[in-house]
Amino acid sequence: MIYNTAYVQTAPIGAIQGALKALVNAVGQEDRKRAMEALEDAVNQGPQAEQPLTHHFTEGLYGREILNPKGSLVVTQTHKEHNFSFVMRGHLLVITEEGHFEIKAPKWFTTKPGTKRILYAIEETVFVTVHPNPTNTEDTQFLENRLATKERI
Repeated sequence: MIYNTAYVQTAPIGAIQGALKALVNAVGQEDRKRAMEALEDAVNQGPQAEQPLTHHFTEGLYGREILNPKGSLVVTQTHKEHNFSFVMRGHLLVITEEGHFEIKAPKWFTTKPGTKRILYAIEETVFVTVHPNPTNTEDTQFLENRLATKERI
């Protein structure tokens, strides 16, 4: 996954708290989508934290291993393609347009095109995604552009 990231501690707390409250109170998919966009805007106003990211390559596949520190609030970009996602270690609160749920490791699931998530790391979490890489490129910028978009869909 590709992320815009901010720690709750370093982002503008008032804006994030208001956006989170609106998200919790959102009724319906469209209201939740607007609330997610407001939260993303609030997160983007604060300093961005670095997340350790490791790239893995093998014949026809590209893997991304991301460490989400405990207490981090992550807004993903919008996925363009299907992929497998694995929570290898940790505990996340996940918010999507459809609602919210918690994931505890170990867990795997699929990600569909158009998916955008907000992740709150209840515990330090290792999140891995696996994507098709038919050309076997190791150009991570090219792969990120192919796999996700910052544009709101």
